[in-house]
Amino acid sequence: MTSSAVRNEADKRIQPVCFILIFSVCSVACGQERHPIHDRLARVPAVWEQGPVDRLTLKEYEATLDLWKTKYKDRLKVERVGESAEGV
Repeated sequence: MTSSAVRNEADKRIQPVCFILIFSVCSVACGQERHPIHDRLARVPAVWEQGPVDRLTLKEYEATLDLWKTKYKDRLKVERVGESAEGV
């Protein structure tokens, strides 16, 4: 094996190690500075810290569907499981 072949073999083994080392150093260096997104995220309300979500009752849900059925009858077809088209 010639000296250039040995050098090429050593380079092939060292290249991934160098890449990982450079990537790690850059990641740490970039991670330390404050990115503008952190400031924007700090202003967003934390939904998980708010109270329980206000949900529709069955009566409100059915009333909403009935309203939409009459108001948007050309675009919306409301079907209920277990109920025929005549409402039986």
